[in-house]
Amino acid sequence: MAEFDNRDDLAKQIEDEILKNPEAGDIVQGTGGLRKIRLADPGRNKGRRGGLRVFFLDLPDKERTHLIYLLKKGEADDISPNEKQILKELVGRIKKESSK
Repeated sequence: MAEFDNRDDLAKQIEDEILKNPEAGDIVQGTGGLRKIRLADPGRNKGRRGGLRVFFLDLPDKERTHLIYLLKKGEADDISPNEKQILKELVGRIKKESSK
């Protein structure tokens, strides 16, 4: 995980960015609706392009947003097809639970 003064700083940065525009970022194909945004990683002196990848699920009709996956650019450029399948199953479960 990113090297922030504390994890609350990172969580707050992610929350603020998503709340500014929950429709930001690209919808990641094959995940059931996850979005991906890029964030700067000040702990590593990286801007958005070299920083963090945040994958989240926004359910506006339920007024919920779920942070699903976070990775550093250096760990991977993107998620693998296998990871996409796993995340798609998770998204399906979240949507099913949210519809109850």
